[in-house]
Amino acid sequence: MQELKRSQKKLIIGMVGLPARGKTHISFKINRYLNWIGVKSQMFFLNTLAYEEKNVDFNIEIEPYKEEYQQMKKDLKQKLQIKLSQFLQNGGDVALYNGICYTREERAQTMEFFNTIPDVKVFWIESICDDERVIYENIINSKIKNHLDKQEQFEKFTKSLEAIAQVYETIEKIENTSFIKIINIGRLIKLYKVDGYLQSRIVSFMLNLHITSRPIFLCRSGQTQFNLEDRIGGDSELSIKGHAFSNRLAEYFEEELQNYIKENQQISVITSTLRRSIQTAEVIGQRLNIQPLYTKTLDEIDYGLVDGLTVHELRSKHQREVQERKKNPLDFKYPRGESCRDVINRIEPVIFEIERCQGPIIVITHVTVMKCLYAYFQCNQITEVPNIDFPSGLVIRLDPGAYTSQESRVQLEY
Repeated sequence: MQELKRSQKKLIIGMVGLPARGKTHISFKINRYLNWIGVKSQMFFLNTLAYEEKNVDFNIEIEPYKEEYQQMKKDLKQKLQIKLSQFLQNGGDVALYNGICYTREERAQTMEFFNTIPDVKVFWIESICDDERVIYENIINSKIKNHLDKQEQFEKFTKSLEAIAQVYETIEKIENTSFIKIINIGRLIKLYKVDGYLQSRIVSFMLNLHITSRPIFLCRSGQTQFNLEDRIGGDSELSIKGHAFSNRLAEYFEEELQNYIKENQQISVITSTLRRSIQTAEVIGQRLNIQPLYTKTLDEIDYGLVDGLTVHELRSKHQREVQERKKNPLDFKYPRGESCRDVINRIEPVIFEIERCQGPIIVITHVTVMKCLYAYFQCNQITEVPNIDFPSGLVIRLDPGAYTSQESRVQLEY
């Protein structure tokens, strides 16, 4: 990834679409994904800058041609574009831009600015949505959520939307630029002239997006014989205490997901191919009447030649490697082993699968893999991943929202 980043041009992603069509939701998802895989990405939104500097919330977005906002929009757009340019010229890789470009003329003017930045590639993402329920929820839960007079603000917003729709121009081939059209938050995606390694990864990621709310559970497998012997890695079976934890975990999920079970909604259990996680997942599967999915992608980090050593043996026989690991925990790998960054790249298909699932999903895995998964959902910087801590017996519940995931933690007693 690092070599590819050095050989690729910088990327600007222009966001297009009517208000309340999910542009911000999509942008947050893409930005989170890119930073998680080690691509330095940042969002540059005109309405955000308007709120920060002028205390103007959605008015500049739904009334951009009103006289009192025209000059403000022009001034803020110049300031936003300077920030974007500085970001890309000072180590940034990808900039997600929403300058409120509703017409071809506005996009052409924006492209003139983009073309002044050296070594950049531009493509646009247009979010089109005609699902009235989605539009309503976006307005209520995002645009006017901080207003007390919600009915009045909703009527104002929808009236302005009708006016904008009269001048709005969808992006077309005639504009001679690369673009993606995402319709109804992922139900249909159209591509035009999209090429390049990073663009392809973004498209693959977007194919799995949806807005259905569901809980995601992350937890480690139970205690093993290797844990009792203070050994690292390996493929040991569960200890007596590990089996007890598996039963307690199954009871927890049966209680926590009882409403989904009553409604006969699909529940997924995904785990690794190591014996300790299989034994943990099997108990849950039997209790919930689910066949777990086993994937090597979720196996614990490969410790290479030191796999199976006790912690004491590791520290006494591999002092130099232990010190090197402390200096660079993200990229260090034991001989013939994996680094934490390697694990992030390895588990990307699991992230896609979790994003794709529209029912509750339970992930039973191992400590390093759990750190990497958690960092994705909670927007941790890639350098923070090795330092995230998860004690045994901990269950994390994540409820993804439009922009962030609500988190709750339960420490199971067994």
